[in-house]
Amino acid sequence: MPITLKELAEFCNAQVVGGDASTTIISAADIKSAQVGQVTQLTNSRYAQYINNSPASACFIAEGFKVENVPESMALLVCVDPEMSFIKALELLHPARVYTPQIAPQAVLESDVILGDQVYIGPYAVIGENAHIGDGTIILAGAYIGKQVKIGKNCKIYPYAVIYDEVILGDNVTIHSGAIIGADGFGYKFRNYVHVKVPQVGNVVIDDNVEIGANTCVDRGALGSTVIGAGSKIDNLVQIGHNNKVGKNVIMCGLTGVSGS
Repeated sequence: MPITLKELAEFCNAQVVGGDASTTIISAADIKSAQVGQVTQLTNSRYAQYINNSPASACFIAEGFKVENVPESMALLVCVDPEMSFIKALELLHPARVYTPQIAPQAVLESDVILGDQVYIGPYAVIGENAHIGDGTIILAGAYIGKQVKIGKNCKIYPYAVIYDEVILGDNVTIHSGAIIGADGFGYKFRNYVHVKVPQVGNVVIDDNVEIGANTCVDRGALGSTVIGAGSKIDNLVQIGHNNKVGKNVIMCGLTGVSGS
């Protein structure tokens, strides 16, 4: 969404220093690749060398941050926290896609499904029996939601994510494509030279404001719950085994694996 530099600065609580406040900003980019009409950020002196010849129209920097040889055409957007101001700029210049609430005719809803207000269910999504979908939640094409699943408000389930039976999601939870929530834990007993499967009859509970990356697996508890605490962010290709309790605001990076108990 194009916006003038002056408007961007006001929105992001920044002060314009230099440049032309009437310049139109159309998008954001990193400091190495930003071009005319784009805004960038400089938060580490290691990257200061890239500002000298940058054609970017604007750059967020912190109050008191010393930078030399700024191009005359570039405005500095001076603020208290340039990283957070840049995030606000990203959200403004690159707004997320908006989904008009609807139930696609190709979606499959089994019996006794409860849908909140302003819900979007995409084509070929499957919602299992007795599932409860909260207000404002978006379930995109091809996602599978099992029986007796409870999904809170303003969640987003990306295409081809799978949420097994009896999983509970809080509010503002994001599940990316290919993630599998609630598959059986890896539990076996070795008897008479045979691996005997232990039934996995627990579930998964994901608290508010959690994001689960693509192709990540969170196994259900063997008897109780596998729990992901509020505010935690889990990267792509992470394995969380049965019965684990992940605390609040935890970061787990890609290819991490935590075995079950």
